[in-house]
Amino acid sequence: MCASALGLSTLAFLVGCTRPYLRPGDPRDVVEAIKRAQENYVRLSYGELAHQCFTEADYQTFVAEQRARKIATGLKGDRKFMEAILALKAKSQPERAQFIEECRRPLRLTWSQLGRISREGQTDAGQRAELDIANAIADTAFELCKLTDQELFNVFKEH
Repeated sequence: MCASALGLSTLAFLVGCTRPYLRPGDPRDVVEAIKRAQENYVRLSYGELAHQCFTEADYQTFVAEQRARKIATGLKGDRKFMEAILALKAKSQPERAQFIEECRRPLRLTWSQLGRISREGQTDAGQRAELDIANAIADTAFELCKLTDQELFNVFKEH
């Protein structure tokens, strides 16, 4: 039976690979993954009551459950993120290091930095969680950039 009659998914299964190889993407997708994770895992803070903000207790739970590390690990199975890593690998080492360093930022300023309590800012605890996420993903990106393209693909397949 020819490959066209089998279909691509069947052919991929027959050769033991259900996920197509990675192609270089856009390194800015690393930044987008960080922002998306910060938005999804750090509650928006708009008031001083516990149900209106990311509290110190929320942060303690966040740390105890190792959420930042789990978020970063989960991205290893995200095609867009891994293709961004592949593109990042193509940069020179100094460019790559600078790019990764610039990823290590919180999403929002703290309320004290803003000088007011508003949705535009975040609690100190919330900003620490945002930084933990940014650092965990940046650390993961840094480590993934050390891998060969084949090793990177193998990590992607495993997740």
